[in-house]
Amino acid sequence: MSASIGKANRNKGARAELAVVKWLREHGWPGAERAIATGHRSRVRERADLGDVTGTPCLVWQVTDRADIEQAAVFARRMVDTEQQRQAANADYGFLVQRRRKFGDAGRWWVHLTGSGFAELLTEYKAPEFEATVRLTLADLVRLLHRAGYGTENTTPQENR
Repeated sequence: MSASIGKANRNKGARAELAVVKWLREHGWPGAERAIATGHRSRVRERADLGDVTGTPCLVWQVTDRADIEQAAVFARRMVDTEQQRQAANADYGFLVQRRRKFGDAGRWWVHLTGSGFAELLTEYKAPEFEATVRLTLADLVRLLHRAGYGTENTTPQENR
């Protein structure tokens, strides 16, 4: 991959992360920020990746703007990465946010989470491990998160309720 393609992909990813951060700030997480530090491993030390967004206590967000995310192997790897980030951050939930083509509003982008995580958000009880993943919009997920006590619902703009 050429350096210019790599830089373009990084910029595309950064724009998607910033769009999610902006949306989260406007909908209950005013402290949301794009994570600057990422995970890395060298011969002498390792730093875990804690996700792409900070300032959302107990929640980990991985944001992707990959055209190949619909490929089963790519999607599965991203979900594994998201779960590893959730565990490393000792967070309650980990979410994979997928930028949807032709949708500028990040609230309409897809969010993927484990079936168990989804069941827990709905029922507030520890759910059994499900192999399936659940996909819903960021706006729908945020409504569930507010109901479960995450974020501050009162910062949600009236027109989006």
